[in-house]
Amino acid sequence: MALERLTHPTMKAQAPDTEVSSALTLLPIHHTVNYHLSQDHLACIRRQFDSRTDTDLVESLSCNDKHISRENCHYEWLNEIYFQHGTFIQRQQMRCHLSDRTKETEYFTGCPHQSIRIYPPKFGYKNDKLEIQTRINNNPPRCPIHPMESWNSSQGPYTQIVVCTICHSDAECLLEVNGAYLKIKYTCYRDLGPGTSPTDSKWLALLTGEGSPHRQKYELKLYARVWGIGRRLRRPGIHEVTHQTPNGPFNARDEIYGRRGD
Repeated sequence: MALERLTHPTMKAQAPDTEVSSALTLLPIHHTVNYHLSQDHLACIRRQFDSRTDTDLVESLSCNDKHISRENCHYEWLNEIYFQHGTFIQRQQMRCHLSDRTKETEYFTGCPHQSIRIYPPKFGYKNDKLEIQTRINNNPPRCPIHPMESWNSSQGPYTQIVVCTICHSDAECLLEVNGAYLKIKYTCYRDLGPGTSPTDSKWLALLTGEGSPHRQKYELKLYARVWGIGRRLRRPGIHEVTHQTPNGPFNARDEIYGRRGD
């Protein structure tokens, strides 16, 4: 299935050979994330690092924030930029706690080619236990025949991982009950490129959507790499998850450190 490009609201998509302003910023993963990263930011910071730098957190480009909505929904996000072997790596994460007063659909954007909608949850009780139901819609659909997924908390936590075959961007979505709330944790793992040119293919694909498929649909090396950097640096929001894929179970920790018992 062809990937649909989600156009950045502040710009028109441009061809790779067109001059691209280094001041244009990447679209945040959620509308409440007040973080706008440009190639100018990366170029400025790059002067502070040696290309031989192993792994480091770019503190000046990393931040977090949180707020509570009128519907008593809690939003907490973080953005972290790492520099490793001449390349900038990004981990952007949103954690939402939705209450039974939620009326709005939550919309997350992984990159110009993929997004996900989580519809307002329904709360109820079954056998004196809180039960939450919601619907999930990926664009493009993970299954062409069943574009809408339904989830019930009685099934246990919901997990999915989506790899963009054009961008160097992997998006992870987790749903679970947390107290009296539906907890959504959406994390985007990205390779931003070297930060030396606004026309770098990795940056351009994330910014404009331009590019051609060059990654396998379930190639999760980038996800494991960024997850591993966060764990190594003891950063917040790093949790171990096993994803079920057509290639079998995938766990980032096992990919990096080897399977337990091997």
